[in-house]
Amino acid sequence: MMSYGGSSKPVEMQVLECVDRGLSVLGEGIKMATIWHIENTHNVKLNEILHDPNKFVDALNRMFGGASRVLIALILNEFRKTFGDLNADDFAEAVKELKRKGSVKLAKELAK
Repeated sequence: MMSYGGSSKPVEMQVLECVDRGLSVLGEGIKMATIWHIENTHNVKLNEILHDPNKFVDALNRMFGGASRVLIALILNEFRKTFGDLNADDFAEAVKELKRKGSVKLAKELAK
């Protein structure tokens, strides 16, 4: 597993934590209901976000319509807090960038 952003946690774990914190604006109960619906109604498992981030965004769009942009912006903000500079403004591109940077860091660590 790749780690990135000054943490020993894998990128996958850090991304999920950012998603969790971004969705926390909804309140704990609504956040948990949202996650349940994403996973069960829209068949998007959170642990698959790194593999297909667009499915996650599509599920949020179907659930929240235009308001999903606010949730995505909050999650991107959490990415920036956790990982530092991030060039992407789109969720899927941000996830790809984090995976790429995490892979580079892992390769450097393995080369030591």
